[in-house]
Amino acid sequence: MLKERVATQTITARSGGEGPTLDKDKVEKHLGRAIGESSWTILSVIFENPSISNREIAEQVFLSVEGVSSSLRRMYKAFDVQSENKQNMKVALLTKIVKISLDP
Repeated sequence: MLKERVATQTITARSGGEGPTLDKDKVEKHLGRAIGESSWTILSVIFENPSISNREIAEQVFLSVEGVSSSLRRMYKAFDVQSENKQNMKVALLTKIVKISLDP
C-alpha cells in the first residue's frame, strides 16, 4: 500500500498537477512492437485502480482470470518488471508504463 501511495504521489508531482495519461505510442515505441488491445485495456484498468485484483480486472475487460494473469505475466516479462513481493508487480508495471509515457 505504501509503495502504491508513493508511486501515485510521484506520478502526480511529475505531471505538473494535471493527471498523467498513458501514451500508447510511446509504450509501443519502447517495446519495439504493437501492444495488444487486451493488454492495453488491462493497463488502463490498472492505471485507474493499481490495487485491483485480477478477478476484478477480468470482470471489467471481459476476460477469464487466467487470461488476465497470462497477459500480465507477458507484460512483466516484456517490460522487465521485477519485484521482491509478487503483490507489487502490478504497481511496478504501472510505474514503469507511466514513466515511459511521461518521457519526452
